[in-house]
Amino acid sequence: NDVDISTITNEIGRLEKGSLFAFGHSIRRKNIDERWHEEGYISGSLDNSDEPRNSSDLLRKFCNEIVPYLESMILHQSPLKINTLDYVNEIRNNLKTGNLLREGIDVNHLDKIHSFIHTMGERFQSTGNIPVFLVLSHGDFCPANMLNTRHGLRIVDWESTTPRSALFDFYSYFYFRSVHQKLPLDTLNSEINTALPYVISKFESIAPEISKSLKSSEKIYRWLYYIERISMLIERKRYDTKHNILDVILRFINVFDHYEEISA
Repeated sequence: NDVDISTITNEIGRLEKGSLFAFGHSIRRKNIDERWHEEGYISGSLDNSDEPRNSSDLLRKFCNEIVPYLESMILHQSPLKINTLDYVNEIRNNLKTGNLLREGIDVNHLDKIHSFIHTMGERFQSTGNIPVFLVLSHGDFCPANMLNTRHGLRIVDWESTTPRSALFDFYSYFYFRSVHQKLPLDTLNSEINTALPYVISKFESIAPEISKSLKSSEKIYRWLYYIERISMLIERKRYDTKHNILDVILRFINVFDHYEEISA
């Protein structure tokens, strides 16, 4: 009851996006005023474990099962072409005007988050106002939200679905392993360097403009994922009382910073 109706309405609206895909779920009933909804039941085993699977197995599964789902979401609707500086400034202004970092955060942690956002802003300034594509994004596209069922792999938890940069879900899938399963970053770097060219090649014939953008602005899309992810988690901190979101934010920032050192 401490969550406002508009937040609940937006979340259920996003959840309903999952019904658009065969690998998603359905919203059977809902009552916004009473603050509940009923989802279709999915029976299956979680696709993640405490110990991350080896890279060869993960990449095989990614190419065979995950990439078709990414294609479906990216091509579901016409992509929105935007300029990076405009988009990043909009995200930063939303964080500032919403005072989303104001309450209940240690000063040192707050400084670390502000410093990261400032650094990302400077990186985008240095590259200029480059056009990129926004597409429909699940938001938490990772093994923890994937179920192996007798009908194939199913994706749950669509409450964060909204348009984001075209590689957001791609990076969500791989960074999950380093942030939540402590996969070494050199291994993560190797996996991304193998998987990303494959993903880009899949769009060369069906969406050549997107493929060209991903190929020429790979670093920009990675940086966009960083600032979108942190912004998304900061907003989530307002209403998620089950998880230590601040700890998750700081873990992401630590992984992002170290990954940039490796990739450099």
